[in-house]
Amino acid sequence: MKANALQQNALKPLKTGIYLQQKMTGYSKYSFSGINVKKDVAIKFRKFSKQISKSHTDALETMLHFFERNDLSPDDDLGINNNRTNKRINAVIAILKNIEKTQTKPTVAMLQSLFEQADLLRRNCL
Repeated sequence: MKANALQQNALKPLKTGIYLQQKMTGYSKYSFSGINVKKDVAIKFRKFSKQISKSHTDALETMLHFFERNDLSPDDDLGINNNRTNKRINAVIAILKNIEKTQTKPTVAMLQSLFEQADLLRRNCL
């Protein structure tokens, strides 16, 4: 008899959990899951979450999206010694050199030649 009562009591939280879950899904179109974190980390995350998003879910999803989009891992070293970072920096340098070579230098040369011609015209007129 006591074993039966214990088994029934063991099932009560499960039934309550299912009831609450059904109630939550009726309230919201999303299902939720709990994650255990240390209290000080939770406090930091809540502050950070308020700064970047409306909800904790959106904040966490945004952070995950950032890591996936930039092909980063929290273990990655973002210093200059990182090959991926070096490649990105070299690409930016190449773009800047290309801009300088194809846009800046020709523009300067054209302006310089215009000023020289204006100087020659002014000298000839005097």
